[in-house]
Amino acid sequence: MELSDYKVGIAVFFVLLALLAVLNPQPPVLETHSPSALAEKNYSIDGQSVVVKKTLSALGDGIAYKNTGTQSVEFGVIDVIPPSLAENSQEVYFSNSGTGKAKTDFFDNKEPPVLRHTSITLGPGETFERKTESRKFSLFPISQKPLHVFSNATLTAEEKKALEPALRKASALAEQMSGEEREVFEEKLNNAMLKARAQGNSANETAKALEQFADGVKQAKDEAQASPYASAGASVSPSPANATQGFLDRLKQMNANIPKPSQQANASEFKFPELPEKIELEVSEDDPYDKAEFTANAIGDLGSALVRIESEDGSSMHLTATTSQTTPTQYDFTVDADFSDRDTDKYGLFDFDEGHAELIVFYSGFQAEPKTIPIAINVNHISISEAEKLALDATVSQEEFLSAPVQNEPQYEQGQTPSTQCAIKAKQITDYAKTFVQKLKYKWGGTSLVSGADCSGFVQSIYAKFGIGIPRTAATQIGAGVAVNKKNLIPGDLVFLKNTYKKGVSHVAIYVGEGRVVDAPGKGQFVSYDSLYTNTYQQKYAGARRVIPECISQTTKK
Repeated sequence: MELSDYKVGIAVFFVLLALLAVLNPQPPVLETHSPSALAEKNYSIDGQSVVVKKTLSALGDGIAYKNTGTQSVEFGVIDVIPPSLAENSQEVYFSNSGTGKAKTDFFDNKEPPVLRHTSITLGPGETFERKTESRKFSLFPISQKPLHVFSNATLTAEEKKALEPALRKASALAEQMSGEEREVFEEKLNNAMLKARAQGNSANETAKALEQFADGVKQAKDEAQASPYASAGASVSPSPANATQGFLDRLKQMNANIPKPSQQANASEFKFPELPEKIELEVSEDDPYDKAEFTANAIGDLGSALVRIESEDGSSMHLTATTSQTTPTQYDFTVDADFSDRDTDKYGLFDFDEGHAELIVFYSGFQAEPKTIPIAINVNHISISEAEKLALDATVSQEEFLSAPVQNEPQYEQGQTPSTQCAIKAKQITDYAKTFVQKLKYKWGGTSLVSGADCSGFVQSIYAKFGIGIPRTAATQIGAGVAVNKKNLIPGDLVFLKNTYKKGVSHVAIYVGEGRVVDAPGKGQFVSYDSLYTNTYQQKYAGARRVIPECISQTTKK
């Protein structure tokens, strides 16, 4: 290699050093560690002494566990890998060694940090060692390291799910800490986890305590940065060094509060949680939804709350019940009513005035007879004027329409052909339907062209004005008239959609030509135009029917 090559290499080296100084003026936390911060730590697990020792590198860390007791010990460790080291499990490398036994698996969390649980068994004098290194490329040494937190030797999926938020919060805090602060914070977490293990706390209880501890640590850090030593009354000028030392001093004095589990009562002393005497729901044709919520508190953990709904009049088909356990002894219940697909009569009114059902409640861990809560559904029918009733009474039923004789030779005015008569009637109907665009509001179960109508009620009322009777709902209207191929649509034909809010034919619109329809689209909206080329009409198209008699006659002759 020539001398000039050395000069170029040296020049490049100093340029990189200068760039490092500009982009990373503060030395990484790794370089500020003192030997005491990484001293061996001794923990007691099931009466046995377990020594923990760490080694650090630029890309990760190493940790060793040794059983210095006289009996075998079994425990778990959760590695909390921060985003600076890995966004997913493929970006971090683990290498295990030692004489002890270990089995590992990852938490099923989708967002960083990466959470990895290891079950470790150590006989007297046995060790387990692991190195954790990042596969991520970084120009500078990564200063933040994993947290290694003790846990139970086995964790269920539910327990992992309960602990995940607390571990996520702890990881976010640790990434904001210096090396010594992080080591102290990790030691506090380990002491808390071992205490919870010894006391038999549930994962939910442990997670709650850890989250409260993390919140307290964050508050202490924020206060130290805002006004170092303010609580001590010292007249020290705020500075990064004072803030760091002030926070570290406070952190060393803090501990997670892990209270003993609430004393479980004997099974004979368990009482069924108090439940409401009755659940009342209220629905109407224009608002067919309602909800009831209540909370029940138990003495001791009764396991999961299980519910079902029963009825003799079919009301249970329109009711759903769900439960959630917010604490080991608190249960939240929700009963939802949805009568949007309940049958209506020719006036658009529900075919019932009241409904009855029962909510059955029992607990998986409590051997007792289920409790029954009666459910009453009250119907507040919408008002229908006498004029509207008379108009609806005058419409022809589907059976009457389909059975009506078809004139073989319709009588037209002189000079008018069947196609002309069809076009005239279709234009009259579609022009009339267009007058309601952005003027008539959607009303579930409605058939009024004044106060509101749903999709099928709008269509039925439009055609009734021209003496054409069709059934009430979209599901029955698709049986009227004759079927029409999509490519042969003409103005005045009915277009149907399926699976919009329930299975089967559930929506109807009036075709007005040029690929457009007029319909009453849904709750909170007005009658409007829509296109047959939208995704909805492409994917949920259910067919078309021709119901104008003049146009049916023309189609039949063809």
